[in-house]
Amino acid sequence: MNKKHFLAVILAVFLMIVIIAGVPGCTVTISADNLMKGVHKNTDIKAKPIDGKTAAAVADFGVKLLKEANVSGNNILLSPVSVLASLSMTANGAKNNTLLQMEKTFGVGIDELNDFFKTYLSSLPQDAKNKLKIANSIWVNKRSVIDLSKDFLQKNADYYNADAYFTVFDDNALKDINNWVKIHTGNMIKEVTDSIKPEEDTIFLLNVLSFDAEWEKPYKEGSDEHEGDFTNENGIKTKVMMLYSEESLFIETELSKGFVKPYANGKYAFAALLPNTGVSMEALIDSLDGNKLVNALSGRAEISVGAKIPKFKTSYSADLSHALEKVGLKDAFSGAEADFSGIGISQNPLFIGGVIHKTFISVAERGTKAAAVSDLIMHTGGLPTEAVYLNRPFIYMLIDLENNIPFFIGKLADVRE
Repeated sequence: MNKKHFLAVILAVFLMIVIIAGVPGCTVTISADNLMKGVHKNTDIKAKPIDGKTAAAVADFGVKLLKEANVSGNNILLSPVSVLASLSMTANGAKNNTLLQMEKTFGVGIDELNDFFKTYLSSLPQDAKNKLKIANSIWVNKRSVIDLSKDFLQKNADYYNADAYFTVFDDNALKDINNWVKIHTGNMIKEVTDSIKPEEDTIFLLNVLSFDAEWEKPYKEGSDEHEGDFTNENGIKTKVMMLYSEESLFIETELSKGFVKPYANGKYAFAALLPNTGVSMEALIDSLDGNKLVNALSGRAEISVGAKIPKFKTSYSADLSHALEKVGLKDAFSGAEADFSGIGISQNPLFIGGVIHKTFISVAERGTKAAAVSDLIMHTGGLPTEAVYLNRPFIYMLIDLENNIPFFIGKLADVRE
């Protein structure tokens, strides 16, 4: 696959959730006022090719987040692209040291990230067997004393295709927000939050990503599946259905080996890294960075691989605020230090009060379904045959095959739900 085709693949990951509202039967009824009246999306802004530096920065952000969110023995599933989208929209209203810290954490400037998401959203292909969708929205509490900047709304409309709503943060708003999430994830994630704090919550910046794809070579029930043992990090064995196949794309790092299994039409793929014998999962995660990950994925070799994947389904939910602070976002979470004056004028300074992240994945005979939602809450106040059997904890990713950026990255530590 050439680089141009691969770029189109990764771009398809971000655009599709935006499209979903236009699909018959997927109408979202919103009672909130539309803040985008008078804001016209600029169709003259051209998508730019994603360069290697930006691709590596996005991958590195995902690895750093994985390291900080990792808890020994626990499953993790993150969508770094989803988290980064909500943060990038917010960064369009950041200034001075707050913006500098955010850009340092991202590993790339906000202008480059805006270009990245513009390209990602405008170029992601999809078809009947591959659906990767992304949507963005901004929700503003009417009870907050804030005059939202038109420039802030314009930039997020132009580069993120974001919608914006003005509403009283009450039970009706909670229902609207959760319905928006439910529809855009195809019912895989039913709600992003079960409560809303009208006196604290000022702005919600939401990103939703959903993925539904069939394998290029689906597993045959019976002949390609059998019962096996999955041994977790504590040595406990669990019986699970293992899906066996012979793959042709082998990947490795200094501490692991793995494989890439494409979905239909070769646009997306499942990728996995299994720690070498004697290497702990923590050691493998600690050894990774964005460049190493992209190099491993882009350096995939055409080698026959006997592969086993456990049939599994898992979900994850966390407030990533602490993890994001640890990777460099200090001022953004401080009411005294944050400078988000570019978002709008308010009586009290805006700061990030929480970053709620929820994910879901199901891997089965036919293919894979996955979804993620990020809610950034702003407050005022042919060679030798290899074998990779994923029968013990492993890292897994959903990637596009052109830029080698994981739009999902996780660790399966235990198959017990």
